[in-house]
Amino acid sequence: MSTFNNFERLTIALGADRALGKDYFVDAKLVGELVTSGNEWALHWEYDWLSKEPHVLDEVVDETVRIFEMFRHLQTSAEQSGHREVDTTFEGFDFNNDKHAGVARVLVEKLDRFDGVKGATNNSHSIVSIDRYRRMLAVYEPILKAIQGATYRTLNKDEIDQVLDRWRGK
Repeated sequence: MSTFNNFERLTIALGADRALGKDYFVDAKLVGELVTSGNEWALHWEYDWLSKEPHVLDEVVDETVRIFEMFRHLQTSAEQSGHREVDTTFEGFDFNNDKHAGVARVLVEKLDRFDGVKGATNNSHSIVSIDRYRRMLAVYEPILKAIQGATYRTLNKDEIDQVLDRWRGK
């Protein structure tokens, strides 16, 4: 027996929902919004029974997720360690010039992911934001790798400052 592809799976699930008279298996409105906006990559995120398929935005999605995970770790670490004076608010992506902004909106507003990241859907109004986040990731990811090798923990104040210094241009 052959397996169904994603199109066939969605078609069958939508047909079953229609027969039942309600959105039982899939949210038809969400599926329509994701497909018509070019964000099919998000279908696999929402419905784990769909296979992950290559998408033109895969690299942007991956980088956006890594940036959100970094900020979630920074914010949690600052809060739990009592360093609330450290501003770890996410400044956002440039909605006019950066594909990350659209991906961020889908992740937060449509899929309810990363909504705990303060500022997750902010508009930075700055094309240089993504370059700053990449500089921060270059410092953060080696720290993360080192602490994951031991017992995963929050970041200490020095580690938080090292990462945020890249945002500040230091």
